[in-house]
Amino acid sequence: MLLVSMGTQPIQCERIINSILDANIKDEIIIQAYYKNESNRIIPKNVLIKEFIPYDEMENYINKANVVVVSGTGGIFRALQKGKKVIIYPRLGKYKEAVNDHGLDMKVLEDSGYASFVENSEDFKKIYETCLTKKYKKFVSNNKLFLHNLEEEIKKL
Repeated sequence: MLLVSMGTQPIQCERIINSILDANIKDEIIIQAYYKNESNRIIPKNVLIKEFIPYDEMENYINKANVVVVSGTGGIFRALQKGKKVIIYPRLGKYKEAVNDHGLDMKVLEDSGYASFVENSEDFKKIYETCLTKKYKKFVSNNKLFLHNLEEEIKKL
């Protein structure tokens, strides 16, 4: 299964969704995104598009997914912590999908070996196919260490 999470803001991301649909992936695809379908595309039967997915349901989808495509940092790290193959597909300000191009900063995760990154929509299919067999570095969160250090600092106050 392919899970696509583009965030819950009501900002169109038709460019991203259409490139995923154009890839003709035969697996089940769950897409969480604001998608008006302005081009009146026929949505394949293996694709379910929802504007909002509750937290527990999203967790179930992440657990089932082979690959997770995400645009935001929250989704990226949730998927990486679960050991999922992640494709970062940022929303971009120049397409009015975000207020700016801050999502490009997440390329550092590809450069570090944790995920793949889509810079050009035309490349999505190739990136997806490569991702299926690619080996990524295991992501290890340092949340526990951070919380421990924070507790120690609070005790000092």
